[in-house]
Amino acid sequence: MKKTFHAGPPQRVVFLGTYSLHPRQKLLLEALETSSEWEVIEVRINPWGTISDKTQVQGVAARLHIFSKLLLAYPVLFVRYLRQPQHDLVVMMHAGLFDVLLLGWLVKLRRKPLVWDIYISWFDTLVNDRKLFKADSLRARLLYFLEKTAAHIANTKFLDTREHADYFETLYSLPKRSLGVVHVGVDSEFLQILKQKKDSYPSGGNDKLRLLYYGNFIPLHGVNTIVEAVALLKNSGKELELTLVGDGQMASAITKLISDLGLVNVTRIPWLTYSELVSEILGSDICMGIFGTSGKAQRVIPNKIYQIAAAEVPFITGETPALREFCELAGQNLPCEWVQLGDAEALAKAILKLYERSERGIDKGFAFDVDDVREEFTTLLLEALP
Repeated sequence: MKKTFHAGPPQRVVFLGTYSLHPRQKLLLEALETSSEWEVIEVRINPWGTISDKTQVQGVAARLHIFSKLLLAYPVLFVRYLRQPQHDLVVMMHAGLFDVLLLGWLVKLRRKPLVWDIYISWFDTLVNDRKLFKADSLRARLLYFLEKTAAHIANTKFLDTREHADYFETLYSLPKRSLGVVHVGVDSEFLQILKQKKDSYPSGGNDKLRLLYYGNFIPLHGVNTIVEAVALLKNSGKELELTLVGDGQMASAITKLISDLGLVNVTRIPWLTYSELVSEILGSDICMGIFGTSGKAQRVIPNKIYQIAAAEVPFITGETPALREFCELAGQNLPCEWVQLGDAEALAKAILKLYERSERGIDKGFAFDVDDVREEFTTLLLEALP
């Protein structure tokens, strides 16, 4: 039976761990901080700084620096958590694998429910998607063991899509439908900047077809497929320009591919502020989603899909079960095209098709915002309470 709030003081929840404040974490915090029914306490040390892709810490010195900061963080978090007042439950956020393993027992000692936002499976990401570890290697086996152990420590666990949650249950032999779902959504900071800038970017009237990709250069996103599709459109009669915003594991390979294909209409930008990113989105005719061919691509809805949909800009992405889940959330026809993952020719055709449809405009957007996230998150937290 679905629980509801009791009349009385707000429920007190402690967010505990070494998490960074990226859009996912910010939105979960905001969902509760803006509700009178919750009191939020953060017990956090961030050893990662602004690093979003933890796997891309390069060099022995840099890795030792991060490792030493992590070692120092946990004793401090241990003491700080013990000093916290009475509370109702504890939430650990991505990337919280070691938070759960090293601090989870302490939460158990205080007899509080532990809720873990898995968000991304480290094993799936490093072994299956990015192929940084061989599946039968000692490191992969250890990672599998650690993640499975953490899954049994946390009382309540959730991911970002139903497809993703079902996969995690199967991977670690967990009971069916034992994991919850809180969709990623679009954060209020993005929506506020979008509101301020939107009227300055009327659609149409441009000689060039402006394409935009932004995100990490990792296998999941299939940036190579985007570049190959642009190469196929060289003789389409359309003047195209592609902007690639981001960096990561495949950056060098993408730079080489652009050079090998002789593309002069591709611009690389390693990083943008949030405000600059919104401007790039609004200034584009079509935005790109994900096109990687790994199993993970079938299961996730990247943060940028929520952002692009909110901006009412047409987009193209791979056809996946997770995307169908997103469309069910939207409950309407969005200005988008689906293509087979990894198929550059299909993507090239979709670019021309979507451009001709000229569907950018009023009532085509969809914003799964903080209120929607709060509803899903609150339902999950209430069910976690004893």
